[in-house]
Amino acid sequence: MAIFHANSGFTLTGQREPERLTGSAISANLFEVLGVSPLLGHAFTDEHETSGRGQVALLSHGLWQRRFGGDPGIVGKTVALDGKPYTVVGVMPPKVRFPGMTGLVFGRFANQSAELWVPLELDGEARDVRRAHGWQVVARLKPSVAIMQAAAEMDALQQRLKAAIPDVDGTHTRLVPLREQGVANVRRGLWVLLGAVGFILLIACANVANLLLARGAARQKEIATRLALGAGRLRLIRQLLTESLLLAFAGAVLGTLVASWGVGVLMRGIGGNLGSSIPGWDDVGINFTVLGGTLLIALLTGLIFGLAPAWRGSLIELHTALKEGSRGTSSGRERYRLRNALVVTQIGLALTMLIAASLLIQSFARLQQVNPGFEPANVLLMQLDLPAQRYPTNQVRAAFFDRVLEQLRVLPGVEEAGMSRQVPFGGGGGNIGITIEGRSLNALSKAMTADLNPITQDYFSVLRIPLGKGRGLTGQDTRDSQPVTIINEAFARAYLPGEEPLGKRIGLPGPGGTNREFVVIGVVRDFKQWALDTEVRPNMFTPETQTPVGTDRTFMLRTRNDPQSLMNAAREVVRTLDPELPITRLQPMSDLLSSSVAQPRFQTLLLSLFAALALVLAVIGIYGVMAYGVSQRTQEIGIRMALGAQRWDVLSLVLRDGFKLAGFGIVIGLAGAFALTRLLTKLLYEIKPTDPLTFVGVSLALLLAALLASCGC
Repeated sequence: MAIFHANSGFTLTGQREPERLTGSAISANLFEVLGVSPLLGHAFTDEHETSGRGQVALLSHGLWQRRFGGDPGIVGKTVALDGKPYTVVGVMPPKVRFPGMTGLVFGRFANQSAELWVPLELDGEARDVRRAHGWQVVARLKPSVAIMQAAAEMDALQQRLKAAIPDVDGTHTRLVPLREQGVANVRRGLWVLLGAVGFILLIACANVANLLLARGAARQKEIATRLALGAGRLRLIRQLLTESLLLAFAGAVLGTLVASWGVGVLMRGIGGNLGSSIPGWDDVGINFTVLGGTLLIALLTGLIFGLAPAWRGSLIELHTALKEGSRGTSSGRERYRLRNALVVTQIGLALTMLIAASLLIQSFARLQQVNPGFEPANVLLMQLDLPAQRYPTNQVRAAFFDRVLEQLRVLPGVEEAGMSRQVPFGGGGGNIGITIEGRSLNALSKAMTADLNPITQDYFSVLRIPLGKGRGLTGQDTRDSQPVTIINEAFARAYLPGEEPLGKRIGLPGPGGTNREFVVIGVVRDFKQWALDTEVRPNMFTPETQTPVGTDRTFMLRTRNDPQSLMNAAREVVRTLDPELPITRLQPMSDLLSSSVAQPRFQTLLLSLFAALALVLAVIGIYGVMAYGVSQRTQEIGIRMALGAQRWDVLSLVLRDGFKLAGFGIVIGLAGAFALTRLLTKLLYEIKPTDPLTFVGVSLALLLAALLASCGC
């Protein structure tokens, strides 16, 4: 077992610009547990975990290449982290990035990989703090031990701890496979996309098989001639299969070229905001293992779906095939049964994909229409994270933040400026246990917690968040005055239903186990804090002056024009006050809001593209079958028209056949959609996976497309 603290940031200074790095404090055996060794140097030792001896660091391969030019002599050299010298003891191999930052960081599901590691110093007094829950543990199971068995052992250990140490009462352990932890947020969406690709493959295979069947039928006289001249059936089958495989290989090569271009477009364009929301996104590219597997699938597709037409083409009657005008007046329907079945399958698969895509499009449209409760336009966000060594006390940190805020307020083009620990969709902050005057825990039968956010008095006005009742913060709410707080409507609904919240006293844990009471002076309207599709949680807003100042704060500037035009000016303010302090984040708030829906946008767009491709393939399939059928019935149609049939009579004959194929396909597709769209439940917002209007509307649209394809024949 190993322990680590993922949410660690370090400021790297030196010859180049200061840079804020994502790092992690780890126990010495972490990489041993993970089964990896440094590329250069060595890992940490137990001695490094001793307080005062841990001034060493491990660098990631990316940081080593980017910042130090891949210097092979980097081991043993000193780097400055947060103003302190650290000796580099090793460099990790490429792709070793565990653990990353956790939680939401500026609207993104944080998947920020660790760029360096330092020893976790836990000795003496630090090891005795039983209420510190900011650590995470990773363990490697023994061979043949199931995770349920390990979970049972941990539960038993937890019970013994509760009996021996009262401070751990109320805590519990939960074992999660590491892979599951990494992909839990995106697993379902990626499975849906993988299924869509599988559907496209099946539709394409059906089209190929239909085309080969039609091609084989058109070559009946040629095949019959070859057979009459002595060619064996096996040789003919081998020839037809060779042609199919050559077509499959040519298509695979073309597909590879398109894929190499498409992946670049995907990374730069529609997936540009997804780098921190999908594990392994930075490694997306043409993977040779996947490419080899795809080429194999293409060849197998040509083999399997070329075999049936080849076999069928070789089983012709020589006498009939060689006769002039052997088509006859009407082709038997037995010949078309396989092709019709393939078209029905295509339509069914296409309908399932179209319904899924339509549901996701409607879901994303409704998500986009959600009112976040604030105005993100013309707001620039800037986050700073102060090194604790250079800014060790609350007073020093508060003074620096105040100087930054004062200078930002007077920048040309700035209307208002505020500061807080967290901003909507920006992460940060934390959930804290509270008490309410006159209210016991048993009365509510649940623990009372709220998100705590220290803010300046301009916070709500910068974001245009209206106050529901009471008053806002003023300059009179100082460190020496009565502690006050503003709550949101969700807080009032959850903990003060039917009561007047103004004047209520809310207790927050203070230093040394003390309890500080804050008086409610106002109630602010609810606004979305974490995501557009999540419920608003109870929130408390306290004056920055009355709350301990942490090392990180986010500044909000409401600008008269495009907020990006003030980025350089904001950087210059920070550079003037502290040249060695990097800016952690700097972006318009509208970008933050956009990146918060990057994942559903990506899934919706890709599935929509796949569904459109499936529709095109299905329409091509039904057109091909109907066109071939019409060509085979040319003589029959001529006789009908000679006997007095009108153009509409012939057209209705063709449309009737097309309608039957489309109807059967739609029935199959509806059944498949009812079963498969339930997998989309967690991906949908305010729309049911079995929405009847969507099912009916998409079915009618596909039916119309099929009839139009039939008309073209």
